[in-house]
Amino acid sequence: MPEEYPDTIVIEGEPYDRQDLPGEAGIPYARRTDMGGLRLLVRVDLVECPRCGKPLFQVVQGDNKGYHCGGGNCGRWRLRLVKEAGRALMLALVMES
Repeated sequence: MPEEYPDTIVIEGEPYDRQDLPGEAGIPYARRTDMGGLRLLVRVDLVECPRCGKPLFQVVQGDNKGYHCGGGNCGRWRLRLVKEAGRALMLALVMES
């Protein structure tokens, strides 16, 4: 499994542990049940910097929120919804320069 994917991640305040399951795209994680609730299996695909391929991390400076890669100075990215005329919204990385 890719090294960038940690053994445990937190999704919406709940811990998920990485699983070793073959199959579909993404890395499988299962929600922990030791705190109650049902076990939920999800697949995670981290958003990577289009320039260097490293995962993006959130950077907050006051009210200004963006995403930087773990590689350094590839730029500050923002997640935006974009739309092609006549089609549904798509999630995109946009670098404002």
